[in-house]
Amino acid sequence: MKKSFRIFRWKAIAPLLLFFVLLALFWVIFGDRLIEDTTEEASTDLLGTEVDIAGLNLHETSARIDISRLQIADPFDRNRNLVETGALILDLDPAALLEKKLVIDQLRVTDLTFATRRETPARPASGNGYAATMLRSVRQWSAQFRVPILKLTPIDTIRQLVLDPSQLSTVREVQAVLTTADSLKNGFARDLAALNIRPTIDSARSLVERLAGATPARLGLAGTRDAVQSIRRTLQDIQVTRDRIDQLDQAGKAGILLLRDGVVAADQARQKDYAFARSLLKLPSFAAPDIGSALFGPVSIERFQQAVYWAELARKYLPPGLQPQARTGPKRLRMDGVTVAFPRTQEFPAFLLRQGDLDVSFDAFGGKNSLAASVTGVTSEPSVYGRPAMLNSRATIGGGNPMRLDVNAVLNHVGKIPVDSALANLRGVPLPAFAIPGLPFRVDPGAGTSELMFALHGDQVAARWSISSTGARWQIDSSKVTNLGTVEGLVWRVVSGLQLLDVTAELSGSLRAPRFSVHSNIDAAIAARIQAVLGEEVQKAEAKVKAEVDRLVAARVTELRAQVTGVTADVNTRVTNARQEVDGVKAQLESRLKSLTGLGGVLGLPH
Repeated sequence: MKKSFRIFRWKAIAPLLLFFVLLALFWVIFGDRLIEDTTEEASTDLLGTEVDIAGLNLHETSARIDISRLQIADPFDRNRNLVETGALILDLDPAALLEKKLVIDQLRVTDLTFATRRETPARPASGNGYAATMLRSVRQWSAQFRVPILKLTPIDTIRQLVLDPSQLSTVREVQAVLTTADSLKNGFARDLAALNIRPTIDSARSLVERLAGATPARLGLAGTRDAVQSIRRTLQDIQVTRDRIDQLDQAGKAGILLLRDGVVAADQARQKDYAFARSLLKLPSFAAPDIGSALFGPVSIERFQQAVYWAELARKYLPPGLQPQARTGPKRLRMDGVTVAFPRTQEFPAFLLRQGDLDVSFDAFGGKNSLAASVTGVTSEPSVYGRPAMLNSRATIGGGNPMRLDVNAVLNHVGKIPVDSALANLRGVPLPAFAIPGLPFRVDPGAGTSELMFALHGDQVAARWSISSTGARWQIDSSKVTNLGTVEGLVWRVVSGLQLLDVTAELSGSLRAPRFSVHSNIDAAIAARIQAVLGEEVQKAEAKVKAEVDRLVAARVTELRAQVTGVTADVNTRVTNARQEVDGVKAQLESRLKSLTGLGGVLGLPH
């Protein structure tokens, strides 16, 4: 029977069509939600902070993504959003999608706001991700700037001072030098005894005595020649002994110089002990820079650590140069492995934001407001793209006294050495209030000017943060008003009447060992006020500090000086005596030699 030939096998095609229909239905119902969840999770891991997306819609036919609302939490404050947007539209490059690359031709944002309070605290980032690890590293980095809290101890408590001699570095220094002095004295005596100069001197004197009154006529030619040779051999032994004494003398003098350096070090250690004992009194610092660091150091460091965190993340995700990038491979039964991507020129980067624009106008704050921003060239492979990433933002908000915001940043990771710079200037903006460490005070700067300049060239950082306000308001914890100490009360009287606030903090040097400084307009005012009121009392306390330290170390230092003097005298005496003995017998031998060789020309004896 002949079988019929069929082009379509309907029994197989029907289930396949049904599968594709179900797959399409599943994508229509759950596709956007899957992309939204995946984007949230990936963004949270990348930034090290919670990222929330209220709604996401993917337009497959036009290669466009619409996000209804985006929230990025502040990694340093879980109760605050760093950025919050309204509608966010991303136009994608279809050709790049075919290569599994994400290239955003244009980004449009509406209703952009900053530093808004969250309804619920953000979830902490995973402890295993790079961003979470970097967040911990940056916090450890900022911990090296532990600025001293302003010590405002009541006057009555600074009159108490109890010192343990074992805590004083002078005592330890003196003991170490005394041990060295004993070791030098005993070692010098031992080395001098090891020279064993007595047999040489006794032999020389015996020879001198034996040749006393001897003349060439009495000894004869052969006897005179033997006597001369004996004298010269003995003189050589004497000279060797003299040279060894000189070497021992040089070693002894070097040891004495070390002991004298130890005496100087003990005097320097006493100055350190003065400072140590003064720290036990917890006296208030009068230096204006110390006061500036104590008052405004922590809030300044917070600004710098945030800049370092985002700069380090940018260097991780926008790596400089054409370096291979390793990422964890897919899950396997044995080992996951690592996928290494070698970037190449003349191709799409794995991620690229060509152009992002924000231009919003709205009526609020009693006037017409505008906010404009643009970002270009943000890519995961800067060397492939060939141009730095740039951000420019301008905003004017308010009516009669408008607020102005200007933010500019350049991330140049095209070459091997990354160069990052940013400048943010806010004028007329309400500045956030902050507490003064160690004091029951808070300052609300009000509307003012704030500027942050941050530049990172390789490992070298140069940063400056400043705030300036003419309407600062100071607040005090009402529960502690009646319990203010003497110095706290002075500080409060100084700052409570100040409306002008001008603070500048600077960071420079390498990231591993940066230099940090803070100064403000109130540093000198507080320092002068404290000096005027407490100067006499503190001078008495400092005098007591020196007297107490001197009482504990003076006898030991005197003992040290006496010991060094004694060792010096002992070494000099022993060396002098040894030299006198050797030089004396040497002179006698040379005299005998001269008497025997005076007729050398006649007798034929060598001189």
